[in-house]
Amino acid sequence: MTDIMKKLTIYSLLIFICACKVVDQVPISELTGQNFWKNEGDAEAGLVAVYDQLQSLANDRLMFLGDGRADNFEVPADLGWNVAIASMIDWKKNLFNPTHGQASWSAFYSGITRANNVIDQGPTITFNNENERNRIIGEALFLRAYFYFTLVRNWGDVPLILKPYTAVSDEMKVQRDPEENVYQQIIADLQEAENLLPVQYDSDLKTRIRATKGAAQALLANAFLERGYKAYGSIEDFEQSAEAARRVMDNNLYHLVDGADYANIFKNGPVSESIFEVYYDNSLGETNTLTFNLMPRAFNKSRPYGGDFNMMPSKKITEEYETGDLRTAANFQVVPNPTQYFDNEFAGAPYVAKYPGTVVTEGILRVGDSDFILYRLADVILMRAEALVKLDKVSEAIPLLNEIRHRAGLDDTDAKDPETVFKAIQKERFYELCFEGKRWYDLIRTGLLLEALPGHNNRILLPVPQTDIDINPNLLPQNPGY
Repeated sequence: MTDIMKKLTIYSLLIFICACKVVDQVPISELTGQNFWKNEGDAEAGLVAVYDQLQSLANDRLMFLGDGRADNFEVPADLGWNVAIASMIDWKKNLFNPTHGQASWSAFYSGITRANNVIDQGPTITFNNENERNRIIGEALFLRAYFYFTLVRNWGDVPLILKPYTAVSDEMKVQRDPEENVYQQIIADLQEAENLLPVQYDSDLKTRIRATKGAAQALLANAFLERGYKAYGSIEDFEQSAEAARRVMDNNLYHLVDGADYANIFKNGPVSESIFEVYYDNSLGETNTLTFNLMPRAFNKSRPYGGDFNMMPSKKITEEYETGDLRTAANFQVVPNPTQYFDNEFAGAPYVAKYPGTVVTEGILRVGDSDFILYRLADVILMRAEALVKLDKVSEAIPLLNEIRHRAGLDDTDAKDPETVFKAIQKERFYELCFEGKRWYDLIRTGLLLEALPGHNNRILLPVPQTDIDINPNLLPQNPGY
């Protein structure tokens, strides 16, 4: 075991003692203040633990938070297939309640706690190279911002905790901070991270799976774009979003892959289009359940090669792609009839193809270790196009939209005026980024939710977890609809 792995193991044990709920945190002085944060290796191990928490969340929760309630997924039973998993029905029907496991935010606050420890202790440690200190703190700031960005988009007002607790006190009985304050902190963290982070690392793999300037800029573009639609937002947010996206697009590290190679974005590990993705590798014992949840069941029903078919593409995805769109086969495939490797009952069923995992033995063993991409260049290009439309710069937005369409093998858009170009951008995001955890946020941000899902129950936010309210009533009032 390497020194860094030993340190990570020790740190993980220490952090495990700490309750993940924000209402029940153990002070850092009782955990790690005197016996862990001593040198550069400790700081690196603490940072790896933050990435480890992100990897745990990307197991499938990040994708379902962003897509499970949207119009690109469907429960198989609703399309006539004999599969109905209760937890997936809850996602699709938006049936969560304050005691539901998916309403828990504790995993995000566990990540924030770990990031806070790195940010707080990093300046106190002696580093041989000041750039390494900056890099580690910058990565932790980026990750904290991402956790809070996910929290604020799903729960609205949330507790904003920026320092590890050093003593037990009533201050641990936190209240929820207004959305506006959370966005301010997200943007401040990312602006600082952008200054501290390197453009790239010593390998292309690290450059795509660790936080960089480009990753901070992509998340900044997203955060400014979201805030621009808020009552407390302004036209300047769209300007800042467009500018942050431009900085990413000007970076020679990032290039759209050829349309013929579109599927490689998801199959073969990080590619030139990737800005930041969560990395999995079965050879290192790192897997996720994306493949399991989305692949049809294997022919022998023991599922070592297939999945559990818990969600499938909606008809809007499978039936409405434009003819000749090169993305179609990469985004979904259909179980052949007769089928060789899947249950015959699923012949003709479309399934998500973006997370194929690794085939260890064809027909016998498939493992779920596809990466989960948080940001890639196509996403950033379309964010810039959307921001430009909001800035009344439609003539600058159209070429960006067409760049994505051309890569997909499609002709120029026929949209010209602001309204039709805006709708065309959202349509392109729907087909380009399906099953990547983006659609729900796009629908909420743009006000298109009820147009896309007319029967939706209008529960926009998730409920505040009841277990946390029971311990800390300061978290009230509950979100609307619960």
